[in-house]
Amino acid sequence: MRILIPIFSPALRFGISPVLRALCVGNTARELGHDVAFCASGELYRSLKERGYKTYEIPGLTALGLPKYISQGLERHLNLFLMKLVARGHSSINIWLILIFLGLSRGPILKRSIRAEMDAVRDFKPDVFFTEMDPAIYFVSEITGLPLATTYAKIAHEGIGSFPYKVISRNAEYILHYYGRKSKPLSELVFGQQILKIIPSIPELDGSRFCGKDFCYTGYLLRETRVFDNSKFEISGGKRYVFAYIKNPLIHFSRLERVLTQVFTRDKGYTCIAASEDVKKEYKIGEVEFYPYVPALQIVPHCEWTIGHGGHNAMVVSLLSGVPLLMFPGWHTERRYNATMLYRLNCGFMGEPKDLTKEWIESRLPRQKELAANAMRVGNVMKSYGGPQAAVRALEKLINV
Repeated sequence: MRILIPIFSPALRFGISPVLRALCVGNTARELGHDVAFCASGELYRSLKERGYKTYEIPGLTALGLPKYISQGLERHLNLFLMKLVARGHSSINIWLILIFLGLSRGPILKRSIRAEMDAVRDFKPDVFFTEMDPAIYFVSEITGLPLATTYAKIAHEGIGSFPYKVISRNAEYILHYYGRKSKPLSELVFGQQILKIIPSIPELDGSRFCGKDFCYTGYLLRETRVFDNSKFEISGGKRYVFAYIKNPLIHFSRLERVLTQVFTRDKGYTCIAASEDVKKEYKIGEVEFYPYVPALQIVPHCEWTIGHGGHNAMVVSLLSGVPLLMFPGWHTERRYNATMLYRLNCGFMGEPKDLTKEWIESRLPRQKELAANAMRVGNVMKSYGGPQAAVRALEKLINV
């Protein structure tokens, strides 16, 4: 196969899970003998090019489609606004609202991405597309007639029929007409039977039991990547480790630093490995070591707990290693859903930003063994679905390779 993989990496801080899953499938496909090219923007485009990946540059997405320097200034205000909606019990936060915040209610912004990806199609001549969340590729698939596979989660259906959905629908209709294609409901364009929906989860975690030729559960899509860092960490036998990575703009790093150093002291017997983009150079306070980046796949299997924000990749690597989680997801819809499902499966605890305290964490640590047994059970089920190789085999089947 020739697989073109557009990677969703907006300027807003949505995490790197979509990037890692896209790279996971791409690298696995290459190892299985297929030709792979990526579409990416900004620093990710440059990083992939430097590492020898065939990569096409596409426009980056920013808050409301504004210049990047203005977008960065708006980011915290948008996060505060979204968190207030969650605190008031609103259910209106969904992927359609996020796409509006990324400027995709405006036709010109989406058309720029479509044109760039159409250029990549003409040059690379792919047989199939694979993506996670990249908005333009749905239209490119519709225009070219080439098959498309995307990662999928049940929660993606949230908000269909809402005002943000209707706004994005009007723009989608305009784009289809612009390229001479017939109108179709946005939900059909994105979730229709013509789209292969690869679910990097299991029914127990996704809250669904989909069946049919257009659905494929893979359990997980995760593997070590060298795109971001080459760090190696020495694990000392006999130590009790905790991994902490919280990407929540409503939790200031100084507070995270203070709480972790209060909880994980020498007399408790833990060593805490913490990662944050706010750390410019590694340092240590007591039994807590701080790094700009930590390869979770190297650390988490040796840990008793993961402290995080409910991100998919940290959740997966923790479950595959039988490690329970303490999660502070904030407003982010997918992360809140992940944290809620893990809590229901008795694999972790979910807290709001205000709960990040010494008392809250310490009150939950004694239940580690109970939750670890549940995490190991769920992780073993995830492994049974086949992971990234199952995803590539589903792509092969899609185009009858």
